[in-house]
Amino acid sequence: MLGRNRIRLIENLDELVKLDLLDLHSNQITTIENIGKLSSLRVLNLEDNLIERIPTLTELVTIGELNLKKNKIKYIDTNSHLEHLRRLMLSDNKISTLNNVSAVFDIPNLTELTMEQNAVTELNKYRICIINRCKALKLLDGRRVLDEERRSALKIAKKDAERKREVDRKTSQVEERTKCIAHIKSMWDQNRLDSLAISDSAKHQTGSNSCRHQTSRLKYESNDKKHGYVELDNSNLKMYGDGVAALDRLNLDMITSAEFHMLLPIQLELLLKKLKDFTALTSLVFGPTGISQLKQLLPLASVKSLVSIDIDCQNPIVTMSVFRSYMISLLSDSIKTLCNVPVTKIERESARIQFGGLCEIIKQDTYRAATSIKPVEQQGARNYVRYLIDQGVESDQKLKMMNEIWQKLVLKTCANTIVQQDNPSRGIDALAHAVAEYMPPS
Repeated sequence: MLGRNRIRLIENLDELVKLDLLDLHSNQITTIENIGKLSSLRVLNLEDNLIERIPTLTELVTIGELNLKKNKIKYIDTNSHLEHLRRLMLSDNKISTLNNVSAVFDIPNLTELTMEQNAVTELNKYRICIINRCKALKLLDGRRVLDEERRSALKIAKKDAERKREVDRKTSQVEERTKCIAHIKSMWDQNRLDSLAISDSAKHQTGSNSCRHQTSRLKYESNDKKHGYVELDNSNLKMYGDGVAALDRLNLDMITSAEFHMLLPIQLELLLKKLKDFTALTSLVFGPTGISQLKQLLPLASVKSLVSIDIDCQNPIVTMSVFRSYMISLLSDSIKTLCNVPVTKIERESARIQFGGLCEIIKQDTYRAATSIKPVEQQGARNYVRYLIDQGVESDQKLKMMNEIWQKLVLKTCANTIVQQDNPSRGIDALAHAVAEYMPPS
């Protein structure tokens, strides 16, 4: 025994190869070292020292008992090779979490473990977690491990494992979502820069072939590289990039809140046409989508349930002086908030004066696009042409009939006049009789 000797270092033991028990308790040792030559060591007592970490004891393959009570241990390194270690005493140390000493769980044949008077013992499920991880453990903190405890530990461990898998799955989804949205944003930014470059080029080379070729190439790339991300959480929809096609697989009349970000012009046009199907939509947000013209927002008039709409300041349309009045007039009276600013009664009255007539026409149920009016015009034209033809046929028939009557009338009248010159009244009666004879009944 070398206890209570104020020893600071473990040294000068290389020759004691047959030593099977080493007792260095109650000293001032800070590090477990210089014991690799003790190939027969079975028991090591370092209780009541100043050790902060248990290193990997590579060469102590025969160690069966390790006493490290009353030290300052916080961490334990991997020692899974210690197949003969049965008893490990770690009471009264600085162990605060199981993660810091998780290497203990890898010791294959550990049957007794003591960890009293460590902060870790106050953690919820401390005992169950250790029982589940240490499969050979029979005694924990001086208490026997019961079969019932082990079964309970196994059930709880399964639930924890399922919970961990779910957390990992959600974490993976979040990472995938973040990566996908970042990719969509980079494509959106690049497309915007390309559009600006083409616009600047067009100002200096109006009508040039090179400008037209560049525009065509840009359109091809934007169509060839379609990327989008759509997520639906209960009744809340978020869409980034080209996700319009995915909307056909969703129950749109159940969605109450929707956000749309980073859409190209053609994608935005397709989306706005679908807004009429969002019959329960109360909140609408447009992130950066390149909205630049008032007429692009006309389809919003068909969404009667909107209470709040927000259009990001990166859309050029929000800088227009008439934007707010136009939107208030276009939307139904149910709208309460526009771009995070409440809509006032004065604003409603002003908007009606400025845009009321136009917006009323737009919002009428009988309002149709030009393509829907064309069949009506064609039917009206056909009816009118048919009427003109009927009138012409009837007039032609009457003219033929009149020609026939007139010829006979003239001949007969002349003949009667010549015959009855001595009696004029009889001539007049004959003329009237001839007219009545050849005129069709009324």
